[in-house]
Amino acid sequence: MADTKISALPASTTPLAGTEVLPIVQSGATVKVAVNSLQSFAPAFSARNSTNQSITSATFTKVTLDTEDFDTNSNFASSTFTPTVAGYYQINCILRINGVAVTSSTIAIYKNGSAFTRVAETNSSIGNDFTLAGSSIVSCNGTTDTIEMYGLITATTPNFNFANGTACCRMSGVYLRGL
Repeated sequence: MADTKISALPASTTPLAGTEVLPIVQSGATVKVAVNSLQSFAPAFSARNSTNQSITSATFTKVTLDTEDFDTNSNFASSTFTPTVAGYYQINCILRINGVAVTSSTIAIYKNGSAFTRVAETNSSIGNDFTLAGSSIVSCNGTTDTIEMYGLITATTPNFNFANGTACCRMSGVYLRGL
């Protein structure tokens, strides 16, 4: 029997319910995998802060993300993402400051408690209200790796807040593929 490309198969007229099974070749044997098992394999989360977070100018500060919008695999808690599925993850970060003149700003993704990468940075005066956003792809081992978001803001006043709300400080992530 000749192999058929997926693109050559007829389109489904109804959406999959999740109870269907797909034949997959694994180690030379054909096994059946339920569609809902494939859907639940890709962890994703989105979390944000619900209150202003007091910070000090020119100090890297872990962003407190205390509200989950969703967490498909229960991997996010206490401002930390701990993926239990090994693979590459796209991590997205948004940081908002209101009411203080900012002279420079940085968002950093921390992996296992240390700076992994700076995903967004500006070194020019940007006025009183601003949003900084960036993303990076991070490999995670699925057992011990942790991901956190940090912000470094230099402002004209020594103490101020990361803004709160649904469009303010947020980190999200999604599984892209295995290692």
